[in-house]
Amino acid sequence: MSVVSAWILNILSVVVLSLLVDIILPDGKSSKFIKGVFGYLIIIVILAPVFNFLTKKEFNLDNVFQTSGTHIQEDYVASIKKQYLSQLENKITKDIEALGLKNIKIGVVGDIFSEKLTILNVNVDLSEMVISEDSKNINIKTSITDIVLKNIKIDKELIVFYE
Repeated sequence: MSVVSAWILNILSVVVLSLLVDIILPDGKSSKFIKGVFGYLIIIVILAPVFNFLTKKEFNLDNVFQTSGTHIQEDYVASIKKQYLSQLENKITKDIEALGLKNIKIGVVGDIFSEKLTILNVNVDLSEMVISEDSKNINIKTSITDIVLKNIKIDKELIVFYE
């Protein structure tokens, strides 16, 4: 098969495929989008010999759609991880307040710039703690440790209390 006949066959194949898709798809926004994609595809197939002639290389459609990979902005990922740590702090604080312990400050410290979020430690500030009447007979550090371990899967040694 000559180059010209292969080129014409490629054009006809894309046109027939786009017509079939046009017949099958209902009218709407997605139909317009798909028609646009097929329009661009037809233009690429038609212009392929021009690219071959200009670059003296064989034009490959895979090279057009090939990307060097997806790059996610590291700052965005770090901000999401930081937000997750903040949500953990709020959840632990609410669970502690449900025990009748108020004004306890929780700080979850993690490595937000690593590939996988790693919790380095959990700081518990008891300096301004207020205990309700119902909670006077509980072991505070043990209860708080249990709540932290229920919410975060870390070693017990990573929980640091400040009084």
